[in-house]
Amino acid sequence: MHVALDIVGARISGTSAIALEAVRSAIEHKKISSITAYVTPAHDRELVLPKSPKLLTIEKPRASSSVSARVLWLLAGLHQSARRDGAQVILGLGNGVVSLRRPPAAVYIHQALPFSHESLALMPRRFRVRMAAIREVMRVSVHSASLVVVQTGAMRDMLLDAFSIDAAKIVCITPSAPSFDAPAIGDPSIRAVRELPRGARFAYISGDLPYKNVRTLLDAFARVQAARPDAKLVTVLPRHHSAASDAVLCLGTLNRAQLAAVYSEADAVVMPSIVESLGLPLLEAMQFGKPIVTVDRPYAHDACGDAAVYVNPYDAQAMADAMRSVIEDDALKKTLSARGLALHDARKTSRPFERMWDAVLDTAR
Repeated sequence: MHVALDIVGARISGTSAIALEAVRSAIEHKKISSITAYVTPAHDRELVLPKSPKLLTIEKPRASSSVSARVLWLLAGLHQSARRDGAQVILGLGNGVVSLRRPPAAVYIHQALPFSHESLALMPRRFRVRMAAIREVMRVSVHSASLVVVQTGAMRDMLLDAFSIDAAKIVCITPSAPSFDAPAIGDPSIRAVRELPRGARFAYISGDLPYKNVRTLLDAFARVQAARPDAKLVTVLPRHHSAASDAVLCLGTLNRAQLAAVYSEADAVVMPSIVESLGLPLLEAMQFGKPIVTVDRPYAHDACGDAAVYVNPYDAQAMADAMRSVIEDDALKKTLSARGLALHDARKTSRPFERMWDAVLDTAR
């Protein structure tokens, strides 16, 4: 079967990692004979797709040039391109695709922010307007699509509450952590991490938008450091971020090999974000057997199950206490590590991306 895959906008970070796994799985899938992938131009993305005679990539510079252009692409351009290119089914990985006729379409929804009033209240007006546009694209897409794929039960519930769609058309497939390149232990960017004292190295692998709740994390870390002067916080925040200090390392954007090295060297991972569709760093932390401190929110429970310590996202003292517990309580540390590794292995064994493609292909029958 010939599938069209929209990964326009997948440039860096978690979105590109998921896109790469989706492409790899499609290449390996026995029922998929050819893949047409619509992508952001190579000069504007770090995502490098594998080579395969099955795979044809088509750059769409206009579709990734602005929010309005992206919306038009999802509402009309994607389906028109896929139909013209002879695809038998479409998978839109970018939170939208409108298909009112053949070929049928499946939409992969992985943006929770438009549904979180709590988080949107923290964001500037321009950002909220953008999220409103994305939400409207999602609304039209989930009603027109033959299949809606989500990563967590929390994301499924958000869609059901917001759009009143048929629950039967939603399939929930929690992915396993995307594969990593070999850890770049010798990379100069990672040398500073390796030289930190062991035992109290916390990793935060996400951004600094207000809903990411970095302010509470920094408050919590300061409390940890007051009791543990050896504590260090390793982040991927911009190198010149205001939080940068001898105790808070801001490494900037890292590639997958560099990220693997950071996870390998960390003693624990912290994820304070108020809302996510999944929280990819949580999956990655479990892949490396790292104890996790995260927030008491549905997305985090869906991602980690019993493999994390959960705290009120606004309680810096509770977060600090949890951070200390996962590095100082050896029994807790070992338990969380074992549970995380087991959950990662179970998800990987379940072949989530293959199951996703099976569901997508079924819509074309």
